[in-house]
Order: sequence, then structure tokens, then C-alpha cells
Amino acid sequence: MSNKELLFSLPDFSKAMKAEIERTDWKFSDFETAALIYNWSLPYEKTIALLKQIAAATTDLNLKTQINQRITVDNLLLEKFKETNPKCVFVVQYPDNSIHGIYREYATALQNAADMKDDFTIKKYQIISSKFEPVVSHSSLGIRNMDSEHQTEFDSVDDIPNRLGEMEFDKDGELSTFYAWELDNEQTREVQNLDSERFENAFVPYPVFFDKGDRVKVSDDVAGVVSGTKEDYQQIIEQAKTNKIYDYVDTFVRIDFDGEGDHTHVSPFLMEFEE
Repeated sequence: MSNKELLFSLPDFSKAMKAEIERTDWKFSDFETAALIYNWSLPYEKTIALLKQIAAATTDLNLKTQINQRITVDNLLLEKFKETNPKCVFVVQYPDNSIHGIYREYATALQNAADMKDDFTIKKYQIISSKFEPVVSHSSLGIRNMDSEHQTEFDSVDDIPNRLGEMEFDKDGELSTFYAWELDNEQTREVQNLDSERFENAFVPYPVFFDKGDRVKVSDDVAGVVSGTKEDYQQIIEQAKTNKIYDYVDTFVRIDFDGEGDHTHVSPFLMEFEE
């Protein structure tokens, strides 16, 4: 399957973007394709399967290495998240963040959450108490150095977070997204930083099919008006070719809502013209 075929098979991939890709014969590299898939809204296992498919076929050794690093670290983080610890609890929450239950073991939390027949989240909290040392008392957070044009720097931030991570599931009990901060070492920091030279954060160029004032909608059918001209977005794409401060979210398009003064930033790969 070609990169174009793979991307076109993704749910909610924009028909307008497909048409412009076909018209311009736009090509996506393996690296760019992996970036789009990693950031797409898919069940986690589906995302990993597609990344493995790309890694097996690509001749880009850097991408192959990065995908293998991501999968290895994700497995470590997932297993650590599931571990029972007398200083931790697992909290099951509904989509509105109300609590369904609090459990000592991950397996019990997952079993009880399965009965909800709705999207749910399992969050792991450490119990902050003067009676014992916290499970995690230090976390390393990536801080982008916006004063430096060609590099990204990271600072360590001392903190005592009570939440160690969370897993988001759909109503069928499939894992969609997870975040975990319990492991903090050289291996996890290399994968979880903000470096735009990693595929997870890579800026992905695209053919611009929209212009300022176009009425568009996103996947949830919320309509708005594009802010910024076609030339504005094309200039960003050109600048990103030589400037490493640009990353995946810099591809997003600002959409203003009629009469509200509010706005959102949307991936152009999800945008459609309003019919």
C-alpha cells in the first residue's frame, strides 16, 4: 500500500484535501506519513500496527529507529502504568470527568469500567501523604527554547504531581490515547521530548486548498471561517523547510466562529468546505 493509499484510508481524512493531493500529485514521505498516522485519532493498537507496517517497508533508517524507540518506550510506560502500588489508586471517570469508581488495581478498574458502555478514562494517582515518600517526586518536562531558531532545549522541572498518567478508552473498551509520567529516564525523555526532528512532532507540508474567508467545517460538523490567507499558510510551509522550531501543530489552520469571537485550530487534513 502506498503512502497516499494508507493516508486516504484513515477515518475522516478530508475529501477536499484528497482532491488537492490528487490534483497536485502531492507526495508524502514515509516520515511525514508516520507523523500523520501517529497524530490521527485511531485506536492505539491500530496506530501501532500502521507504524510497524511503515517501519517494515521504509528505507529511512532514522524513521525505522524512531518508530522502534516509540513502541519500546510505550510498552514500558503501559506496563508501568498498570503496576499495582500501595501508594497509588486507579480512578475511572466518565467523559464529563465525574468519577465512576476508585480502585487499588488496574485490572479491577478496567473490569468495572467495561460495564459502563461509554467512553471512559482510567487515571493513576499517587497518594500524597506525609506518611511516606511519593512514588514520583521529580518530572522532566520538555520546554521549547523559542529564542533559539535552530534547536530545542529542555529543562528539568521539580514537581510532585499526584497524577501519574491516564488511559482513554472508547465505548468498546479499546485504548485510544494514553499519557504516562511514572518513568523518567534517558530512554523515555529521548522519545517524549518536543524535538521536531522526531516523527511524532514533525511538521508535515501539504497542498493548501483553502483561503481566507472560506467557510469550512471540521469532523464534528462545527462550521467556521478560515482566518489567514493561502499565502500565509504557504509561507509557513516554506519557512518550516529550514526552521526547526516548526512542528506538527504549526500545520493547523485557525478557524473563527461566526459572531462568537472564539476560534479553534484544526488540522487541514480534517477540514471540509461547508456544503
